[in-house]
Amino acid sequence: MKVSLAWLSDYITLPTSDPDEIRGALASLGHEVEGVEMLAPEWTGVVVAEVIDVEPHPNADKVRLCSVTTGGEPIAVVCGAWNFEAGALVSYAVPGAVLPG
Repeated sequence: MKVSLAWLSDYITLPTSDPDEIRGALASLGHEVEGVEMLAPEWTGVVVAEVIDVEPHPNADKVRLCSVTTGGEPIAVVCGAWNFEAGALVSYAVPGAVLPG
């Protein structure tokens, strides 16, 4: 059976967040741990941003100009998505972000 540490911590107080220490603690209690898989996101530099303003692009019909903020100064973004308006929380890939593929 596969069990995530996040799920396990909903039911018991874990003494640590180190998977190897938890594996040892479970083994000392007689529970076999067959393996540990570390799941990490395939991207970096993606944050939540709030859409401040959305305007039509002056030179294109299929994209819009958006102003977003991640808590600081507004950031100008050209976006092809049409499924949100001002006030929405969206994912924003900061310059230098790494995305899958």
